[in-house]
Amino acid sequence: LVFAGFENEVNHIGDIDVYDGKIYAGVEYFMDGESKNIQIAVYDAESYQLVNTYSFDEASGQTEVSGIAVDPDSGSIWMTSWTGDESGRYLYRYDLENGSYKGKVHLQCPPQWLQGIAYYNGCLYMTADDGTADLGEPDHVYKTRIAEDSTTATVVLERTLDDVTLTS
Repeated sequence: LVFAGFENEVNHIGDIDVYDGKIYAGVEYFMDGESKNIQIAVYDAESYQLVNTYSFDEASGQTEVSGIAVDPDSGSIWMTSWTGDESGRYLYRYDLENGSYKGKVHLQCPPQWLQGIAYYNGCLYMTADDGTADLGEPDHVYKTRIAEDSTTATVVLERTLDDVTLTS
């Protein structure tokens, strides 16, 4: 039911965000490590009905979507990519009103394996699946502040998740 109403086939929802009575989700068709049909899906937060979809810009270089955040201050929707290649070194910006692609921001000192993103008080916070759980290594939360019209943003470590432990 959650994938009903899409023009292109999708089977995966990454991280979501809720803003102004709507649920924003990064959706895609993901199989065997490959992604296609990346989109922003907008659902009504009460009825869970699909309201709108926005396709990603293929020229952006984005190859996957793992997280999405609404930044009402800049009128932007931000998306992350989990892949460890070039795509995972950027945040992808779309217009909150019409879903048009506004560009990408190159993360300086980029974390790898981004899993989620959230906007709070002028900053973007990203979670990364960058610890090897089998070796007892923790994952991390990173933070960045992106200046208007900037094409780069410095990323800093915000928190080490060493209080989250592997259970059997």
